[in-house]
Amino acid sequence: MLHTIGQASSHSAAGLFATASILAWVIFGILTNFPDWWDNALYVVSSSVTFIMVFAIQHTQSRQQSATQRKLDEILRAMPGADERLIAVEEAPDAELEALTELNLSDREKAIDDSGLLSSHPLSAKHDALTREKLEARRTD
Repeated sequence: MLHTIGQASSHSAAGLFATASILAWVIFGILTNFPDWWDNALYVVSSSVTFIMVFAIQHTQSRQQSATQRKLDEILRAMPGADERLIAVEEAPDAELEALTELNLSDREKAIDDSGLLSSHPLSAKHDALTREKLEARRTD
């Protein structure tokens, strides 16, 4: 059910429907002199829709993240020189993730120092300097 709600709410027609509903609600309020129950009903409906959409969005994001993770895992499996331990890295404890980050510091520094693609970008000098600062800060931590 959440998948269906997520798919339906992602279409542009959903935005148009929401806009039309709000306009109809305001017009109805104007025509009926905004009865006492009018704003209570608005609060209940908007709170209910918000509550349901939180779960629909969470479901959709989780599904997308899972699909992306499976694709990345497949790329790692297909690459001959890839470290296959990285396939399950999202399940690793924080300390292990930090250790893996430290292992890759030299590769990051090399990528910054190479005069490849980064140097051809107009913002690369500023980006390189910021990245070097971050790497230096990591080393001192």
